[in-house]
Order: sequence, then structure tokens, then C-alpha cells
Amino acid sequence: MGYRQSPISDFIRGNRMPRKLKKDWLGKRLRKSQLKKLLSTVKIIKGCHTMHDRPVIEPYMFCPHCGCTGMYGSGNKAGYPEHWEYFYCLRCKKIVGYIDNSPFIHALECKEFGYDPVF
Repeated sequence: MGYRQSPISDFIRGNRMPRKLKKDWLGKRLRKSQLKKLLSTVKIIKGCHTMHDRPVIEPYMFCPHCGCTGMYGSGNKAGYPEHWEYFYCLRCKKIVGYIDNSPFIHALECKEFGYDPVF
């Protein structure tokens, strides 16, 4: 008998999660019209100055592709002095944040690039 992973860590690794548990954990999905309305109300109050800061975004930080508020990081992909990390949406797995030896860039700050922080 081996060690059993939790359904949440299985989901992050790309496996399926039970539908009811996923709905409880991530919440209901936004409709397209709700997402467009939410994107039109976004205001970036304060940007980042270091890679450890996060931008201040009103009404809140969310994925511009599906409206989900959860994200997970890939971990540092470079050696110690360097810092290179992607942040993915929990629901749609698209990139919502990026650090490359620079301040954290959220996808909502990149409207002119189609909400892609890795331009």
C-alpha cells in the first residue's frame, strides 16, 4: 500500500478531480458576459517594485481567461541568484503571472498584449 496523494495535489499535477470537490474548491465558473464586465472594471492601483511584491488590483486579482482567483507557481526554474517562475491558473492552466529577475507581472497588467504576461 503506497502513499495516496490528495485530490487537490493530483489536480495541480494534471489529473482529474471529482466534479463536486472541484466545484466546492474553485467555485462556479463565470459566464463570458460576467467576465467581460469584470475585465472592464479592472484598475491597477499600484505596480510592483520587487519580485516579492504583488500588484494592487481592484476589484481583485483573477485570471483574465476564466475569472478564477486561484493560482499556483511552477517553482524557480533557474539557479540561486536567478529567479524565473511562472504562475498558472488553477482552473484553465493558462499563465497568469511571471517573474524573470524582475518584478512580478500579472496578466491583468498586460491588456495590450492579450493578457499574456510573457510577451
